[in-house]
Amino acid sequence: MESSISSIAIKYEGGIGDVLLFNRFVPAILSKYPNAKLHAFLDSEGNTMQEKVLRHLFGHLYSSITTIKNMKNLLSLPSGGTKTRLGS
Repeated sequence: MESSISSIAIKYEGGIGDVLLFNRFVPAILSKYPNAKLHAFLDSEGNTMQEKVLRHLFGHLYSSITTIKNMKNLLSLPSGGTKTRLGS
């Protein structure tokens, strides 16, 4: 039975070591959901080093890689705002 999941968002936290160590799970995710596109979001307070390393070593595994500049601002919503789910 083929999975209906088409996109998976992965939020990375921590330093470069955390990002590298988590990537050992990515082949298993892709194996379970072969048609899914992976989107990486790096919560590194705007530091782009993790993004550069991830793109260089594992860029072929991801459809997109984005550094989150300010997580606190991203999570605060104006009154009456709504959160939307990434992907479909």
